[in-house]
Amino acid sequence: DPCITFDYKKDGCYARAHWMKKLLDEKYGYSCEKIFVYGRLKANNAGNCGSACINWGYHVAPYIQIIDASGKKQGLVIDPSLFNHAVSVDDWISAQEQSCCSGCTTGKHTEYEIKPGYQYFPNGATDTDYEKTLQTLRRFCRQCH
Repeated sequence: DPCITFDYKKDGCYARAHWMKKLLDEKYGYSCEKIFVYGRLKANNAGNCGSACINWGYHVAPYIQIIDASGKKQGLVIDPSLFNHAVSVDDWISAQEQSCCSGCTTGKHTEYEIKPGYQYFPNGATDTDYEKTLQTLRRFCRQCH
């Protein structure tokens, strides 16, 4: 398996999300979707790779739906670059609307959308053989290790 560098938040979310989708499907038999959020996004980088504040035009992560204890359907986002557990869509988006330094503006999302799990980029491009995914994961792994 390739190195998945969740600490390299600056770029590569599309590859991380795509590989996690593959793992969820092949190892656990769970077909997930993906959530894309767009805007002037800012997230705190508590990891050991990159600057303290990350700026994105979009971000993507796997999106799953579960049935909670009350029998209600609930959507959750799996994004180890921001959280160590699955979170609600609202919590995930809020983590990208941060003010990362004193005097800095806060991030702001403009929209989000749920897309099929096979979608790789916001423009609808795919990577069915995972070739681009593996190249990207390997390149960014070298950035932080």
